[in-house]
Amino acid sequence: MNLGYGAAFNGTRTIRENREKYKCNIPWLILFDPTSACNMHCIGCWAGTYGHKYSLSYDDMDKIVREGKELGVYIYMLTGGEPLVKKKDILKLAKEHNDVEFSIYTNSSLIDEDFCKEVQKLGNIVFQLSIEGFEETNDGRR
Repeated sequence: MNLGYGAAFNGTRTIRENREKYKCNIPWLILFDPTSACNMHCIGCWAGTYGHKYSLSYDDMDKIVREGKELGVYIYMLTGGEPLVKKKDILKLAKEHNDVEFSIYTNSSLIDEDFCKEVQKLGNIVFQLSIEGFEETNDGRR
């Protein structure tokens, strides 16, 4: 429903109206990094160089989504670092904004049974798993 009605039907109409109103491009999705922190130190990944310095508060993430919805954006791509370092905030955000889809780019190492149960209950989170090729390449990098 979120992707079909919220994003495609309602969002697209609102985006078009706001493009005219504000005389600028309105994106169909918003990408943001909840944190630059990561629980891994993969070879070649930029996140390892930033450490745990940069992180959005729950209020900042909530503001991004609230203001995005006002513009007609109903799809949010969360990247990082490792976004699931802030999984409690992400679950709270998904519950508060159950009319949007959250697509999370993750190394998947912080996905556990309890988290999966919460994600299933909410129904508006999807995962994009970071895999760097076949097993030998992937494991060698990590």
